[in-house]
Amino acid sequence: MYETLQSWVDTPWGITSLDQIPGIGDESIAIPATRKGFPVNILTGPYGSCSNGGLASRVRGVVIVEIDGDDVPDFARLTEPRQDAPAVSLRSE
Repeated sequence: MYETLQSWVDTPWGITSLDQIPGIGDESIAIPATRKGFPVNILTGPYGSCSNGGLASRVRGVVIVEIDGDDVPDFARLTEPRQDAPAVSLRSE
């Protein structure tokens, strides 16, 4: 018999058993992993950001996790995104 932890009892979702969670059963459960990507710095000029209030006005670097809809190559997956370097998708137009 397993003991129910207090953190399980205190959850706000009202779940009392694993059977109440959709997708739980005999099948495997996919746990998403944090995507790593290629870290880059945002180039700014002598007058600071010219992004009109966009992402470059809030951070000095980003982590490219996707290029034109494809994940970055394995060799470029160096850094996990974080608050001061969020994940971005690079699109060429």
